[in-house]
Amino acid sequence: MPLPVGSPHRVGDIVAEDACWSPDGRHLAFSHKRDLFVAKSDGTEARKLATVTGSPYWIRFSPDGNRLRFTVLTFDTHPEEFDIMEIGADGKELHRLPIHGCCGTWSADGQYYFYQKNRDVWVLPERRSIIRGIELGTPVQLTAGPITFGAPTPGADAKQLFVAGNQPRIELVHYESKSNQLVPFLGGISAGELEVSPDGQWVAYTTYPDSTLWRSKLDGSGRLQLTFAPINGHEPRWSPDEVSWSASFSGFDAGDLIAARACDKRFLLPNSANAGLTTERSRSHRERESSRSDRESRRSASRW
Repeated sequence: MPLPVGSPHRVGDIVAEDACWSPDGRHLAFSHKRDLFVAKSDGTEARKLATVTGSPYWIRFSPDGNRLRFTVLTFDTHPEEFDIMEIGADGKELHRLPIHGCCGTWSADGQYYFYQKNRDVWVLPERRSIIRGIELGTPVQLTAGPITFGAPTPGADAKQLFVAGNQPRIELVHYESKSNQLVPFLGGISAGELEVSPDGQWVAYTTYPDSTLWRSKLDGSGRLQLTFAPINGHEPRWSPDEVSWSASFSGFDAGDLIAARACDKRFLLPNSANAGLTTERSRSHRERESSRSDRESRRSASRW
């Protein structure tokens, strides 16, 4: 489409899911299904550069026009684990970068490559060596916080970075039969996946969007955070005796289903993968354990 105004028109016979211009505007890189192509700016003389295992996406030329980088989308992979690949504009030297994520872009001077991973923006420094060619530095996380950052776009002066910020939120509500309305519950906090204890006194829930597990009384008092980053907890379920609960988690290598005490944060993971995440038990639970131990001792003594 011509700028600043004009009617959109098709570029040659190209069919593509993603595309980008070369820095000099003379070529167009685009992807279709699993293939990556490059053509002249009018869509003619298209030639295939590579075929990958997923869908090439967010294609970008290097500032000198000699290289392209792109994200490989695969449906069976989490976005933070997407491969970011590089290939020469001539179709040679296709390889994976030592980073994972999505939607990367070079700075105007070519010294930095900004990309998105999880909710944050990272940067991969690089420099050109006469002897070793392109040398990659250590990735550095640039943003952190509740806001989800993405689509990094460096300024033309290489001194500014523009990103899109998004902070999704939901509201916890309950149905009030007298008024026939949905009203805020627990102050209308941004949470979901609610589970009330069998005695109706406690509630466990997952906050959004940070996916942290909490438990509290129904009036909101006695709040206790049960999980911390990088753990993502979902769908907490109380045991019938209200002493423990289970939930599905991500952020571990050992498994997805974890059982834990309701009154502390002692996680029982497969292979003891998370033995370090413990806290002091609550007084009520210690008293319960002590009472149970005393009863067992008296029962054992009476047998003798």
